[in-house]
Amino acid sequence: MVKQVRIISLGEIITPNIMNAIQAFTSLITGKKETGNPSEIGKAIGIVLQQNVNLINNFKLGKLDESDFTQQMIDALRKATGVELTISEFDHSWNEMNPQFNQFGALLAQATEYNSQPNQQIIFISFTNPKDIRNLIKELESNQQHYQVANDQLVEICGIQLYTTYTMQQNKAELIESTIKKLNTKMPYQSNLVNSISNVLSIEQARASEPLNIKYIRCVNDIKDPILKEDTNQTNQKVEKTAEAFFVDTIIWNKWEQSLSDMLNNQQVVSRQMTASKL
Repeated sequence: MVKQVRIISLGEIITPNIMNAIQAFTSLITGKKETGNPSEIGKAIGIVLQQNVNLINNFKLGKLDESDFTQQMIDALRKATGVELTISEFDHSWNEMNPQFNQFGALLAQATEYNSQPNQQIIFISFTNPKDIRNLIKELESNQQHYQVANDQLVEICGIQLYTTYTMQQNKAELIESTIKKLNTKMPYQSNLVNSISNVLSIEQARASEPLNIKYIRCVNDIKDPILKEDTNQTNQKVEKTAEAFFVDTIIWNKWEQSLSDMLNNQQVVSRQMTASKL
């Protein structure tokens, strides 16, 4: 029987809202200033985030450690608003973009249910950072959800494997590609078994004995925030230069019209080949 493997960005399940963070920063900084127009402060904060997209992305890619990222962002906010935040204040406002469990629990449960069935598997990938993951762990803990950490990195949520860009130091396209390669490569003990019988079975034959149907699920691109929309467009342009040859069979999911469970269990769902730059 063919094993159905579905790769999905964790952000499609646990979707951040950067406007919540901007509002939190605005409220905090306005309260610290004796005078100041909240609207103007909010615009200044939005510009800071927009101007530091590369910094944020480098943090997500593991190219910048957390302390350096935090201090650079605090410095940028101080220059723009005249207010210097503490690390604790910055983290609190930053984490306001991350949803609470009651906002993503139902979708997570649908993914978990699919993953628990025989010959069905979900794998999460995430273009994320340690701050957001730490906040997620708190939400999982407070709601008695199972998770697994290895080497201080979150690697499993409710039995679903998780690969992150900052842990692997790969961009999203590279992470998808490496995940698919892992799926198509036997585990070490299986390879050793093949070797122990004098390579009677080739690696290709071993793979064929357990065929995989691998598809990537991408939510309909309906980003409202202009900062995130521009960042996504720029990222896609950069990825296209290095990943034109990589194709993945992709399911386009409209999460506002169809439940995750229905989409996952619909055997007639239309998929199409897409380059990594279009993911």
